[in-house]
Parts: sequence; C-alpha cells; structure tokens
Amino acid sequence: MKKVIERLWILLALAALVFALAACKSVKTEDPPADDTTADEAELTDPEATLPEDEISATVAETDENGLPHVWDDGKVVSEANCSSTGLRLYTCTVCNQKRTEAIPKTDSHTVGFTYLASEPTATKAAQKAGICSKCGKTVYTDDTSAANTYASYTKQVNDCKTKINGYTDSQFGGTKYSTMSTSKYAAPTASPKSNEHPRVLFNSTTLSDVKAAMGKLENSAKLQSVIRTASDYTSGVPKGNTQGYDGEDYMEEILQTIRAKAYLYQMTGVTLYGYDAIRMMKEFITNFKIADTSDPCRRYGEVMFTTAQVYDWCYNLLTAADKKQFIIGVEKKCGPNMEVGFPPSKQGAISGHGCERQILRDYLAFAIAIYDDEPTWYKYIAGRIYEEYVPVRNEYYKAGYYPQGISTYLPIRFGSDLWSAWLLEAATGKFPYNASDMKQVMRSAYAHITKSVSDYTQTVIFSEGDHQGRSGKEAMKHMALPSMISAYLFNDSVAMSWADFADYQYFTATYYMILKSKGTTGTASTRYDGLDLITYNGAWLGQMIAHSSWTSNSASVYMKIGNRTTANHDHADSGSFQIFYKSLLAGDSGYYDKYESDHHSFYHQATIAHNSIVLKDGNTILGQKQPSETSSLSTWQGSSYKMGTTTGFAYGYSDTAKTKPTYAYIAG
Repeated sequence: MKKVIERLWILLALAALVFALAACKSVKTEDPPADDTTADEAELTDPEATLPEDEISATVAETDENGLPHVWDDGKVVSEANCSSTGLRLYTCTVCNQKRTEAIPKTDSHTVGFTYLASEPTATKAAQKAGICSKCGKTVYTDDTSAANTYASYTKQVNDCKTKINGYTDSQFGGTKYSTMSTSKYAAPTASPKSNEHPRVLFNSTTLSDVKAAMGKLENSAKLQSVIRTASDYTSGVPKGNTQGYDGEDYMEEILQTIRAKAYLYQMTGVTLYGYDAIRMMKEFITNFKIADTSDPCRRYGEVMFTTAQVYDWCYNLLTAADKKQFIIGVEKKCGPNMEVGFPPSKQGAISGHGCERQILRDYLAFAIAIYDDEPTWYKYIAGRIYEEYVPVRNEYYKAGYYPQGISTYLPIRFGSDLWSAWLLEAATGKFPYNASDMKQVMRSAYAHITKSVSDYTQTVIFSEGDHQGRSGKEAMKHMALPSMISAYLFNDSVAMSWADFADYQYFTATYYMILKSKGTTGTASTRYDGLDLITYNGAWLGQMIAHSSWTSNSASVYMKIGNRTTANHDHADSGSFQIFYKSLLAGDSGYYDKYESDHHSFYHQATIAHNSIVLKDGNTILGQKQPSETSSLSTWQGSSYKMGTTTGFAYGYSDTAKTKPTYAYIAG
C-alpha cells in the first residue's frame, strides 16, 4: 500500500510538471530589461494611471490559444488607490512574462493635513474638527477627543476669556462716552444697512452660505490653511514692538490678522471660543497699541479701525452693551484724532489725495456699518458724505474707464479704496453705489498697460503712468492682486480673477481671499489675456489710447495720451505724450517716485521733461505743462485750472470680427 501511494505522488508531480511546461507554450517570451522594471512596466509612463473601478483589463487572455492557463504572480502595485481615484495593479505570468492589469478600488481613507474646530463640545457630545482632504477635496469631520477640547476644558477656556473681556473699564479705551455725528451736514444716504441684521460687513446673511461653502473647495484649501494657521499665530492681542521698522511703535499687523481670522472662523463655524478670543484680543490691542508719527500713520490707525469693525459685526451676538460702548469709544478716541480726515471725518477731498484712500472709503465706512444698530449717526454722516461727494466724482472718473494716479503705486491704493467702498456698501445695503459697467473697465485698462507676455515674468514691461516706482509688470500686478480680486468678485469678471491668479494673490490676507472666492468666479494666469481687448480707449475727460499688435512676446505696443484734464496729486504733467514698446521699451517715461514733493519728484518725475511731450525754452528756462495742486471740489476740478488739452479725434479697427488682428489705432488732440 505504501508503494502505491508513493507511485501516486510521483504521477501527480509528473502531471503538474507537464501542465506547467504546457502552459503558455505557444507564447513567445523576451528577456526583460536589465533592471528590475519589466518592458511593460516601463511603458506605464503615468504613475497615477488608473482604470475604472472594479474593471479588470488583461493584456492577454486568461488562457492561450490551446486553452492552457497563464500562471500569474501576486501582482505589483503600479499606483496606489486613494479616495479620489482607483489604483492599478500589474500581474506578470511567471512562465511567459505576459502582463495584465487590474483596478484597485477607491479607498475610504482621506489625507487631511490641517484641521479647525468645526463644532463645540457638549456635555454629551464631543467637539468636531474638520479638514479638507488634499486628494478629493472633501471636508472630513472627525471627533476631537483632545484634552484641550473636552467639554469641561473648553467651557473653562470660554469662561476665562469672557472674564478677561469683562474686566475692562471705559476709561481704558480713552474716555467714558462716545460722540454722535451730525445728521444734517450731508443729505441722507441713498441706501442704508438693514436694521438688526448681522453679518453685514463684507458679507451678509444672504451671501454667508456661499462664504461657508468656499471653505469646502479644494482650490481654496491652501488659503484656508493659512487662515487656520493665522488664527493660532498669536494668543495675546498686546502688541510689543513692531515688524515694520518704525521706532517707538507697539503695533503689529500680524496680530490684527490673527484677530480677523478668529472672527471669520466664528462666523463660519459658530464656535464661540473663536469669537470670544477675537473680542478679547481686539480689546487688548486697542488698549495697548502705539503708532509712531511717521510715514502716513493714518493707514495703520485705519487697519485698527477696520479690524474692530469686523470683530464688532462678525461677533455681534457675543457682544455685551459694555463691549459695544468700549469699542466705539476706542475707535473714536484712539483712532479718530489720528486720521488725516479727522473726527468726524470732514477733512480732505474726494478728487485726489489721502482723502481718496481707505480712511473714509473703507475704515470709517466699515465701522459705521458695523455699529449702525447701536449708533446710526456715524453711518448717516460718513455714508452721507460718500454719496454726496465721492459717488459723483467716481462716476465722472469711470466714464474714462481709468483712474490715473500711478499705475504701479497709487492705482492699487486709490482705486482699491473705491472698490472697498463698493463692496462694503453693496454687502450692507444690497445696492451698488457707482456706475458698475464703467467701474468694471478700470482694472481692464490697468492690464492694458502690460506690454507683452513672456515666460520670465520679471522681464515683463509695463507702460508707466503717474507716480511710478519702476516695478516690472509682474511686480506691479502683485500690488494689484487685491483690487483685481475685488473687481472680479463685484463684477463676476474672469479676466480680473485671471490677473489676480497671475499675481499669486499677493499682499493681502487669506481671510479676504476666502470671501472673494465665494462667488465662484473662475480665472487662471494662463487665461489672463482671454477677453482682454488689444486696443483700449479711455475717453471722456482723459483721452488716452493703448494699442497692442498681439498678446505675444513679439507684440508691438504703443501708449498715446492727449490728457484732457489732470487729477493732480500723483498724476503727471504728461499731456500729449507717447510710449513705444517693441522687444524693449523704445520710448517711455523716466524718473522714479522716491518721495512725495522731493526735488526729483516735483521738478523731474512729475514734470513734462520726464515724458515724451513738448517742452518750451524761454531764455534759460525750460517750461513744461502746468501742475495745479489737488482740489477737493468737483466743480473746481471741472474748471479751467485742470484743463490740459482736448481730444479732437480717435479711431481704431480690426481686420477680423473676433478682434484678434488690429489694423490701426489713432488719436489726435
């Protein structure tokens, strides 16, 4: 019996050997490459290559033409599966080296790099933290079981924060009461905020859902991560020293960014610790900050005012009556007297100068909107002045589709301030304050100053206009990233969003980015010239034309300005001037904006001699165009003192209906 069994085992082994030798016998094999990678693996050039889920793709049949099966190995993972795509496994026949592939199903595992507190803990339920998966973009929620966010620990943090908030006296903010403003100096504002509705600074109850939804979009995850990181950068609102190089200051913009981020996260999540932290840090900042009297300090006082407006509005339902009173006192006593427009903001003008910057058009306006339910006279005064003085001037400016106060330096500040006011007023009142179609053109006219597109962005040349600091086109556009993005948001303009992307969304905080992305306006750097006119004419009071032969590196470009009227201040005496670009700047402005009213600035950079304009010589004196000082009155600006020339004719045309082949551009005056 034992011998029978042994013979049976021998027969089975021989049968297996014959089967293996017969398997794939008709399939030709080749030597694999010298390294460990087979020839077929070498052909898989995309390491992320995937197949539809559950689909098996065989490069050969499971059996050969004689019906003999392949002998497959255990397979090698070519690409891992994740939550957004299937993976790929490669099998190799151990006899003939043939290949087949098989899809690896998607996984339920997400890759989350950062999280934020999405809900508060309760006595019976853990807090939730949320984060965006870097693979699929899904917002992933998990229980937060950390010791810091247990119900007892979290409640203690909130109560400790409230204790600190309630520990202030009114006098620490500069006084015991705040002032009202005149309601008769200006006509009643054309539109007012809706009463008892918060939020209303930058976004409102209608747009809030879109702002929240923007947090869950993969394209915004990097900026959201920046917001989360910024919210935890500082735990104290007390500024010690500064990061801007001004001696004698206790002022840190970074702390204000942290405060804004916390207030934003409170609105997005309802997590009260974010809100109370923002209130606490804002009080700490207001009662401790000091700003040196150098280099336009009103701009930094304005940042304090604007941040307080956001905290007041976004954390409104957490504020006590004492909190509201102290914030209003603090803004009036600590910021108001240090604003160049004064308190109440009655100084300076609406034509040009610092009165056309953020002081009134953003900082005071935002705070007046925030406190409207508790102190409405501020809004009636500030918005009343804006509607009475600023709106008529801006609508006149926008008829030209441009704002000539310095393409690379002051357009972002001055026109940017106009955009802030439009954004704030529309969000608060539901009504747009300016002529929207004309205002939309301003940023597009700014982009027309770019002379060519090249791979090395640092070499991009920009036609200078107004006070200019010699920035390349790329660097100039970085300073226009925020106005580009606000313009894209207000007018749903993909061209403006494309230029903001080209500028890498530089020089503004991620909190504003998240709000401005909430409408879903798309645009990438690669499409920034799509829909942008090759010929731009700015008529009305300006009289200016910029023409490009194409949007390529071989473009020939020309800037021609009649300059019917000057806006003074950072505008130049350059009526009747021209600039030419082809491969390099052949004719352009010279000079450099070093310091306002320095000898170089007043007698060269702003003067006619620095431009391709006609100057006259009277004996030993070279006479350029007149350079009137800035005015605050629209009627004065429209008078003879600011009249520089007259456009007598213009024309331009294309040889195709798509307007991609310009044939001529002409302007005379």
